[in-house]
Amino acid sequence: MIFIKTGVMILQKTDDLKENDMDRFIPLNKRSKKEQKAFNDKQRRGWNGVKPYTCTFSDVRTYKRNKQKKETKLSLADMD
Repeated sequence: MIFIKTGVMILQKTDDLKENDMDRFIPLNKRSKKEQKAFNDKQRRGWNGVKPYTCTFSDVRTYKRNKQKKETKLSLADMD
Protein backbone atom coordinates (compact mmCIF):
# COMPACT_ATOMS: atom_id res chain seq x y z
CA MET A 1 0.00 0.00 0.00
CA ILE A 2 1.10 3.50 -0.76
CA PHE A 3 0.15 6.41 1.47
CA ILE A 4 -0.19 9.76 -0.25
CA LYS A 5 -0.49 12.90 1.80
CA THR A 6 -2.39 15.72 0.09
CA GLY A 7 -3.06 18.81 2.17
CA VAL A 8 -4.77 17.70 5.35
CA MET A 9 -6.19 14.43 4.06
CA ILE A 10 -4.23 11.17 4.06
CA LEU A 11 -5.43 8.86 1.31
CA GLN A 12 -4.81 5.16 0.94
CA LYS A 13 -4.24 3.62 -2.48
CA THR A 14 -3.31 0.11 -3.57
CA ASP A 15 -1.07 -0.52 -6.57
CA ASP A 16 -3.49 -2.84 -8.36
CA LEU A 17 -6.44 -0.38 -8.36
CA LYS A 18 -6.83 2.27 -11.03
CA GLU A 19 -6.77 5.88 -9.90
CA ASN A 20 -10.25 7.35 -10.08
CA ASP A 21 -11.89 10.54 -8.84
CA MET A 22 -12.44 9.12 -5.34
CA ASP A 23 -8.74 8.35 -4.80
CA ARG A 24 -7.48 11.88 -5.15
CA PHE A 25 -8.42 15.16 -3.50
CA ILE A 26 -9.11 18.12 -5.78
CA PRO A 27 -9.36 21.56 -4.15
CA LEU A 28 -12.70 23.32 -4.55
CA ASN A 29 -11.28 26.25 -6.53
CA LYS A 30 -9.83 23.85 -9.13
CA ARG A 31 -13.07 21.95 -9.69
CA SER A 32 -15.48 22.77 -12.49
CA LYS A 33 -18.18 25.37 -11.86
CA LYS A 34 -20.81 22.65 -11.95
CA GLU A 35 -19.05 20.64 -9.23
CA GLN A 36 -18.46 23.78 -7.15
CA LYS A 37 -22.16 24.63 -7.36
CA ALA A 38 -23.15 21.08 -6.35
CA PHE A 39 -20.78 21.22 -3.36
CA ASN A 40 -22.00 24.66 -2.27
CA ASP A 41 -25.66 23.66 -2.64
CA LYS A 42 -25.02 20.65 -0.41
CA GLN A 43 -23.38 22.88 2.24
CA ARG A 44 -26.24 25.40 2.38
CA ARG A 45 -29.12 25.04 4.77
CA GLY A 46 -32.67 26.33 4.40
CA TRP A 47 -34.37 29.09 6.31
CA ASN A 48 -36.75 26.62 8.05
CA GLY A 49 -39.85 28.55 7.04
CA VAL A 50 -38.47 31.96 8.04
CA LYS A 51 -38.88 34.64 5.39
CA PRO A 52 -35.92 37.00 5.85
CA TYR A 53 -37.52 39.89 3.98
CA THR A 54 -40.47 39.98 6.40
CA CYS A 55 -38.17 40.28 9.41
CA THR A 56 -36.87 43.73 8.55
CA PHE A 57 -37.63 46.67 10.82
CA SER A 58 -38.10 50.16 9.52
CA ASP A 59 -35.75 52.84 10.76
CA VAL A 60 -37.46 55.43 12.94
CA ARG A 61 -35.37 58.27 11.53
CA THR A 62 -36.17 57.66 7.85
CA TYR A 63 -38.48 59.96 5.93
CA LYS A 64 -41.76 58.25 5.06
CA ARG A 65 -43.37 59.74 1.95
CA ASN A 66 -46.54 57.65 2.16
CA LYS A 67 -47.24 58.84 5.69
CA GLN A 68 -46.84 62.45 4.56
CA LYS A 69 -49.19 61.85 1.60
CA LYS A 70 -51.84 60.27 3.82
CA GLU A 71 -51.77 63.15 6.26
CA THR A 72 -52.06 65.67 3.41
CA LYS A 73 -55.02 63.81 1.86
CA LEU A 74 -56.78 63.54 5.21
CA SER A 75 -56.29 67.22 5.95
CA LEU A 76 -57.60 68.15 2.48
CA ALA A 77 -60.60 65.84 2.92
CA ASP A 78 -61.42 67.50 6.26
CA MET A 79 -61.39 70.95 4.64
CA ASP A 80 -64.10 69.99 2.14
